[in-house]
Amino acid sequence: MLKRTNKDGCLKDTICTRIRVTESTSIEELYSNTYVFPNPIEDKSIIYLEPNHTFNSALLYNIEGKNITRYSIDKNQEKVNINRKNITPGFYMIKLVSLNGDRHLRVIIK
Repeated sequence: MLKRTNKDGCLKDTICTRIRVTESTSIEELYSNTYVFPNPIEDKSIIYLEPNHTFNSALLYNIEGKNITRYSIDKNQEKVNINRKNITPGFYMIKLVSLNGDRHLRVIIK
C-alpha cells in the first residue's frame, strides 16, 4: 500500500503543524515571579524571587548533575546575585530549595 503525503511531508489523513521554538522556557518559569535575568549569563545575573517565597538556598548544577556552587537565601530576600566567575560556559540548572517543594530554573552561562 502506497502512502501519499502532502507538500509538508504529512500523510493525507493526519494533521501536521509546524512548531518553531524560539526560546526554552518551562510553563512553571513562564508563569512565575521567580526567574533569572539576564539569561544567558555573560558576567553577572540575578535570580529574582517571588514575594513571600520559602526558599532557603539556590544550588547551581552543571549538566552532569554536579553541584557547582551554593547561595544562601534569607526569608525576606528579594534577589540572589550570581557571578559566573570561575564557572565554565555551558548549560546549568538552578535548584531553589524550599520545605514546600523545590523549583528548578534553566540557565546558560556564556
